[in-house]
Amino acid sequence: MYLRYRTRLPLSAIKNAMDPPPRDFCGTGDFEDMLQEAERLLPIIGIALLALILLIVLIAVLLVRRHKRKKRMTRQAAVLPIVSVPGSGENPETEGIEPLPDTEPASPAGWDCPAFSLQSAQGGLHMGKLTEAGVIVGRAPGPGGLTIDYDRGISKQHCRIFAHGPRVMVEDLGAMNRTYHNGVAVAPTVPVLIRTGDTLLLGKTTFTLTLH
Repeated sequence: MYLRYRTRLPLSAIKNAMDPPPRDFCGTGDFEDMLQEAERLLPIIGIALLALILLIVLIAVLLVRRHKRKKRMTRQAAVLPIVSVPGSGENPETEGIEPLPDTEPASPAGWDCPAFSLQSAQGGLHMGKLTEAGVIVGRAPGPGGLTIDYDRGISKQHCRIFAHGPRVMVEDLGAMNRTYHNGVAVAPTVPVLIRTGDTLLLGKTTFTLTLH
């Protein structure tokens, strides 16, 4: 004969066993978890900030380059030949320059090599020697160069005119406003054949070339 025993548990014990204990949100464990999460996210936040700074710097550089390019294009577009009567007061930069005489000038005495002359539309006359080394033309060309300082559109070392065998060449030296031969821009460091009667636009001044 077997005896069965039933054990009755109190209702409070059964309820406590079924319901999990309430979580302590302000406990020490949660605070430590938050610190660990912050430490994990800190490198990611730093990388994001660095990328943002680099992006801002890149945009600033592009804007500066765009502004400089626009300014340079505006200067080049403003390069036009100046047509004025000498002594009329329309062009104070070239006023007072003596006009070219009617007769074609000869090579200066004592020169043992051919020469060339550049006559501007305003009457300015500039002469130089034709050698293989050539003559640098500009506002500050250096020793032996051809100085034209009344046009601010001409670079310090604007172009070079030199002899290449029996031919005469002109070479643009990277001038800001370029060198124009008969109305066509000369590519930098690429010499172009020139002849008597050709025109050279340097800055805002047009010159007519004469070979002697």
